[in-house]
Amino acid sequence: MADKPLYSSPCGMADTDPAYHGFLTTEELHELLTTLLHAERAGVRVCHLSRHDAPTRQSLELLRDIQRDETRSCRGLINSLKHLGLESDNIVGDFAHQCLAIADFDDRLRFLNRGQGWVAKK
Repeated sequence: MADKPLYSSPCGMADTDPAYHGFLTTEELHELLTTLLHAERAGVRVCHLSRHDAPTRQSLELLRDIQRDETRSCRGLINSLKHLGLESDNIVGDFAHQCLAIADFDDRLRFLNRGQGWVAKK
């Protein structure tokens, strides 16, 4: 028994598959972060392209605030992917097309808000 090195499970945790401990695998984490990144990029695009539809200065400022927040989220997701040694792409989610197809500005903002809620739940 003295010939065997002592090895405790917490010390070897870094050498095991994350799924063994109930965490997402690297592949699952890459897929999730990429999905969120696509959704956040869609939000950035919707805000940018909706500026000309803003009926008031207050609406325009709201779009700018939302776009700034979405951009910050994109940056954080890209940095997280890089930190994990994973690649990011340049895809914008389909949500942008769906949202921009809504002609009424207030309805579009409500749909955008629901999309943000979806990202938060993910």
